[in-house]
Amino acid sequence: MPQSLTLFISVIFYGVALVLFIPIVFFFIECILALLPESKKLEKQIARPSVTVLIPAHNENKVIGKTLTALVPQLTEQDQLVVVADNCTDNTAELARQFGVTVLERNDQICKGKGYALAYGLNCIEQPSQVLVIVDADCLVQSDFLNQIAQEVIRTMQPVQAVYVMEQTSSSNPKNLVSVLAFKIKNLVRPKGLARLGLPCLLTGSGMAFPWSVIRHAPLASGNIVEDMQLGIDLAIAGHSPRFFSQVQVTGVLPQQEAAAKGQKIRWTHGHLNTLQTQVPRLLKAAITQRRFELVAIALDLCVPPLSLLAIVWLVNLTVGIFIGIFGQEWAIAILALIEGLLILTAIIAAWVKFARNDIPFKTLVSVPLYLLWKIPIYFAFFIKPQQAWVRTERDADINQLPNLASIANFILPKTFALSSKIRAAKEQVFLEIANEAEAILFHVKSGSYYSLNEVGAFIWILIQEPRTIDDLCNLISTEYAVTPETCLNDLLVVLEQLATKELIEISNDFAA
Repeated sequence: MPQSLTLFISVIFYGVALVLFIPIVFFFIECILALLPESKKLEKQIARPSVTVLIPAHNENKVIGKTLTALVPQLTEQDQLVVVADNCTDNTAELARQFGVTVLERNDQICKGKGYALAYGLNCIEQPSQVLVIVDADCLVQSDFLNQIAQEVIRTMQPVQAVYVMEQTSSSNPKNLVSVLAFKIKNLVRPKGLARLGLPCLLTGSGMAFPWSVIRHAPLASGNIVEDMQLGIDLAIAGHSPRFFSQVQVTGVLPQQEAAAKGQKIRWTHGHLNTLQTQVPRLLKAAITQRRFELVAIALDLCVPPLSLLAIVWLVNLTVGIFIGIFGQEWAIAILALIEGLLILTAIIAAWVKFARNDIPFKTLVSVPLYLLWKIPIYFAFFIKPQQAWVRTERDADINQLPNLASIANFILPKTFALSSKIRAAKEQVFLEIANEAEAILFHVKSGSYYSLNEVGAFIWILIQEPRTIDDLCNLISTEYAVTPETCLNDLLVVLEQLATKELIEISNDFAA
């Protein structure tokens, strides 16, 4: 290899190693500090403040009953609980009303997302409480949750973030267990480490509480796909940095369906990386102008990318460093990468021993390489076409429950289609499934064009080898992927319209109503 090329590659990857060193060292410090024993403070008992609980809910009829069952008994006479049934096509609102809580129904097909639902609920509250608590509709809270977090808000007069972790189910596979561990490190271990230094944390989405005087002017109405993270940054810059409160916990469950799990990971990952790009410079600028070191700490915490991405970039850098060492006799990159790898490994093992070994067996860590391989396409997608729109994660559903499309079809179907429209694949097509991948390639013989189909597209293509109605297709797709009627029909129409534009399908409305 020419010496000039070796030198160029060395400079590039030495720079990468140096850039990685900052978030890796900060991640290591967070995890190690979290191991320190927590100092016991004698908190002054204060009167229980009034609380408003706000729950945004979009098609949550499968889970909202358990959430309300845990929350409603904790309400006092001065409290209120408000559920925002946001663009729901199921019976979420009806189920919530059975618990005697306030239910607001919002229908807006343009401004979609949790942020808009929260802003709507906040604006509709006529009698504000001292404390506003936000809990996702699929989360369970521990007993005495409201009392403890409300008192902490009044003591600090700052936003408070409870511990928000994911629970593994009996059917959790090794990949999901690795996700549970990564989630716990991000939402429990690292914030706890920052709290040891008296530093603020990022908001993590559920189990958040705010003084009413702070949240009433907050910019909630946003379509940001990680609206909670953005809200925490906005509040911190405004002088109201969130504080971590480890005494209470909310628990969610990772989706077990492959498509739902991947969709959730895409939203979280793309949202984190996009926020990192746009908000770190903003935080650093505010830290300088306001002379507040805690904003630098938030920026550094935000600079720590998802652990799987950190591991992948580190591994590539180590491999190149070894290559340069062998052929260029320059080992600085490899040595620095080995030090970084030791810091990452030490931090993760220490966090597992302290916080997760009773729930997640050690053998699960062996599955990390497979987990990294699963995440690689998600990261590639961010650089090619990052997700910008908020997409709700589908809840695990009863596969025997088929969607009721009739009630929503008139609002979604374009004139080209009806539920009884029959769809069939056009002739002269060559369909080839890619080995070991849930994807396929479609060759249109007439035009000589190639098209790629993702997992769902390939599944649909197999189904329409014989004429099927849109109603039938939706039923079959919902059975396979456990999605709601609205999501199923919307996504199916997108695929069918794309196929129709390329003349890859035949549409028959002879029997359409």
